[in-house]
Amino acid sequence: MEYAVFKMKFKGLLHIGVSSLEDCGISICADTLFSALAVETLKSGGQEAIDAFVDSVRNGDLVFSDAFPYIGGACFVRKPVFRKPGPARSVTDAESASGEKKKFKKLQYVPIDAVDAYFAGDFSPDDTLRKFSHCLGRSAVQTKAAVRRSGETLPYRVGVFGFAKDAGLYVMAGGKTEGIALFEELMRGLADCGIGGKRSAGMGRFELRRDELAGGMAKRLSVFSKGEESDASGLHVTLSPSLPRDDELDAAMEGAFFSLSRRGGFVYSETYADAPQRKNDLYVFDAGSVFTRKFAGDVYDVSNRGAHPVYRYAKPLFLGVNP
Repeated sequence: MEYAVFKMKFKGLLHIGVSSLEDCGISICADTLFSALAVETLKSGGQEAIDAFVDSVRNGDLVFSDAFPYIGGACFVRKPVFRKPGPARSVTDAESASGEKKKFKKLQYVPIDAVDAYFAGDFSPDDTLRKFSHCLGRSAVQTKAAVRRSGETLPYRVGVFGFAKDAGLYVMAGGKTEGIALFEELMRGLADCGIGGKRSAGMGRFELRRDELAGGMAKRLSVFSKGEESDASGLHVTLSPSLPRDDELDAAMEGAFFSLSRRGGFVYSETYADAPQRKNDLYVFDAGSVFTRKFAGDVYDVSNRGAHPVYRYAKPLFLGVNP
């Protein structure tokens, strides 16, 4: 099994929708990235290439994380859904403890090389909050105008994010050599057309650079393959939204710390149906969920009586914890 990291240096602004058009996220979920890569595959090779791509991911030949932020040489991952309580405090420390609790609540990401300290209760959020406030980049809301067929213009607002010079997003990928090579090829194609919303306005385009994982990180990443026997050996943080198969769910839930999200949306395909159709909702474990038993997950068909399957990526890439 091989692992690599791919850094995305954006050429301009990025729009990643959250709850409304005026919002903008600073990371890209792995299932959103999977959908973009599937479209790129369809453009270059048609349905046969899509089927081969999906099979490669399902078989564990290629698994990848969310696109997380990096700042300079520091890479960040989603804050784990677990934190060891600090030492008992006296009443005089109550105000200080309350302030620290607010900081941890505000914290969304932790440095990947500080995950062990986070689990051990030895992590301070101050430096990370400062970097995200001053070094990652700036968000803004732009006013645009949509032109209707009647010639009338309708103004609307779009949330965008501009990364600082030495900041951007990165993705970790694991699997077989050919799987990672395919991922790099598709990512380079995606770099030219962009990712996220408002690509027709030039948003979301990036330069891609492949790097090696530093600090022995590759030894701590793992892809759990279908058919492997999962034992309760330590803690493992998932780096992407994921969902165990039915036969894996009971074991995966043992001793787990997790949060859930509903993943839905519309199908963007001209051949799927005559009118826009919603995908079937899928509830998944968020990135940052913590498990004692690893699982393979799957790529799920979330189509709803359309002309072809619609796939939702829900495979975990695990990061082992050594608190």
